[in-house]
Amino acid sequence: MEQQEREGLIWLSAVSGIGTRTLWKITSQLELAELTLDEMIRKNTYKQLQLSESQIHALHHFRRQFSPADYTELLVEKKIDTLCWSDPNYPALLREVPNHPVVLYYQGPSDFWQALPIAVVGTRHLTPYGEQATKIITRQLVQLGATIISGYMYGADKVAHQTTLAEGGKTVGVLGYGFDFLVDTDSQCPLQAFLESGNTFITEYAPFLPAQKAHFPMRNRVVAGLSHATVVTEAAQRSGSLITANWAVEYNRLVCAVPGPLTSIYSEGTKQLINQGARLVTSGLEIVEELFPSLSENETNIKLKKIKKVQQTEGKIDYIDQNIVDFLKSMESTVDDVAERFELSISETITHLSLLEVQDLVTRNGDKWGSYS
Repeated sequence: MEQQEREGLIWLSAVSGIGTRTLWKITSQLELAELTLDEMIRKNTYKQLQLSESQIHALHHFRRQFSPADYTELLVEKKIDTLCWSDPNYPALLREVPNHPVVLYYQGPSDFWQALPIAVVGTRHLTPYGEQATKIITRQLVQLGATIISGYMYGADKVAHQTTLAEGGKTVGVLGYGFDFLVDTDSQCPLQAFLESGNTFITEYAPFLPAQKAHFPMRNRVVAGLSHATVVTEAAQRSGSLITANWAVEYNRLVCAVPGPLTSIYSEGTKQLINQGARLVTSGLEIVEELFPSLSENETNIKLKKIKKVQQTEGKIDYIDQNIVDFLKSMESTVDDVAERFELSISETITHLSLLEVQDLVTRNGDKWGSYS
């Protein structure tokens, strides 16, 4: 694609009311009319593109504000780079999906997708269990060389990004708004540290577009489209992370879900995914092995040793958890037995046991729990 055509396409993507579907329609209409995008913009020949009156009005209005060259200069001033769908470094996995963005805006390296991109998502209302599960899964995936893709929102997204930064891994924040609205509000995941560590923010929305409700399902399709697998760590039945999982299913990508406590409403979403065929996982290694079943026994053993090393460094379980592990080493026990022994409620006991199970410190056999570590 010539530079003028590329600038015109990027300019067009910033016009109000011109979304991905319309951009693709314009591209096909231009081919039929044997007209270049640059000619269309210069000659104001918008009507033959079968656009609505409001879209044509928006085009004229935006043209009075910026020419394609002006808009390109604005992006340079804001230190925002762009990728068009035909660019060689456009994310290969994302290009495979049928409704991929025509234009992506980004800050940071553009080659993030060349590693092992895996999405880690979940509810914005993480419980302590969900936070711990998200940290464990993310930490293990980073240790196995994955690039963590998430939505840079509250809850599971932020925990996934924070954990990746803490582990020195690579992560990508997919935004549901333009860069003008990306503000530094999280002391544990500051923007400067995020970018200085070689990580990337990406969005299909022009810099001056604020967050809108309709943007986030579309943002979720980009999260799923960028990733070999989507992992949901904790979710209620109507969680937005289930939309990401549904996009992943549509794109024929792996969907994984972490089991949760029976008594938590934030286990309902992951239970639903598992019932629908998602892979139940309790470690990052299981996800990698599911993606690459042809791993040799030696490669698997090397990865398993890495995971065990991570788990040993994690081993910061609290006093009650350690006592539960020690108790279960001596005898297999039911949830009721553990609850009575440590004067906990049933729901508290299930939460403790579930967290310990994710860390491979206890195992379940029917209605009884034990520990052999």
